[in-house]
Amino acid sequence: MAKKCLHAYLEGIVQGVGMRNYVKKQADDLGIVGFVRNLPDGRVELAGEGTEEKLKDLYSRIENSRTGRVDKIDAEWLEAEGKYDSFEIRF
Repeated sequence: MAKKCLHAYLEGIVQGVGMRNYVKKQADDLGIVGFVRNLPDGRVELAGEGTEEKLKDLYSRIENSRTGRVDKIDAEWLEAEGKYDSFEIRF
């Protein structure tokens, strides 16, 4: 099955509430590789590669998270480039 990439920006109360750790745990549980990081403008950036089904599951878990408050997800669905070996929190 072809791999896809979810590149997304999370907006709302998403910094200082454990969102990066939550996203990493969900990605690890689903076998998704990529990264998550805080941005200076208060958003959280996520890039994940995996099957479309697992990425949609990750998107849903983030959208329905009780960690902080996600008001908006600006998502872009791309072809995977295969540039990640694991899922990491970047600083």
